[in-house]
Amino acid sequence: MYLCPLKSAHSFPSEERSHPSHILGILSLIALAIACVVRYSKRMQGGWRATYVITAMVSLYFNVFVLIAQSFMKVPALHALAPTGSESPFAIIQGSTSCSSSFSLSSR
Repeated sequence: MYLCPLKSAHSFPSEERSHPSHILGILSLIALAIACVVRYSKRMQGGWRATYVITAMVSLYFNVFVLIAQSFMKVPALHALAPTGSESPFAIIQGSTSCSSSFSLSSR
């Protein structure tokens, strides 16, 4: 159910050039495809369990990264804080997201 919107979003070309969000979406699809194979084909036995956790967390991180970036672009209050995306509020939010996702991955 999660793969369908991601795949259909990449089926419709919106512009001639691709954006970083498209690249992260494709990487997220690859990570989810690996997670699905591990989950349903390998049954998460042995070392495959760690592979499943890592690929699922990487996919989630990519999607949250794009969510934050697009929120700063489209929400007027956030856009006023970081109009170009290189200001400190944007970096603080992305950094804390990265730290929290790596912390949750290491606690497994």
